[in-house]
Amino acid sequence: FESILSPLHELSKQKKIKLHTEFEPAELIISEELLTILSTNVIKNALLYTKEPLVSVSGKIHGDDYLFSVRNKGTIPESEISKLFESFYRLNTQAEKGSGLGLFIVKQICELYGYPYKLFNDSGDVVFKVLIRIKK
Repeated sequence: FESILSPLHELSKQKKIKLHTEFEPAELIISEELLTILSTNVIKNALLYTKEPLVSVSGKIHGDDYLFSVRNKGTIPESEISKLFESFYRLNTQAEKGSGLGLFIVKQICELYGYPYKLFNDSGDVVFKVLIRIKK
């Protein structure tokens, strides 16, 4: 994850946002390229839309799986959350430029592997989580 996050640390510096990371080491069942795309898309969104200058990213062993999680300050209207995973869908209130494909691609990667994922609001934070299988 550290090599994946290197370019995102640059974005966080430009936006003056602290990127807090905490990862337990594990061998995951996912191609490195797709893991890079998945994590980059989710973390970049968090950096672009956070309401406070902090984004937390973690990876923890959770039984036979690895729980990858991204958390930032803000809220998404409940009625919009599932729509964000549709191709080309963007919230009307978003000031940042984008194609509306980032979370659609994340969804495609998760579904390719059969990995459960979720985007939700939690006490003033927006949280994304995905369970990735660990190699045994």
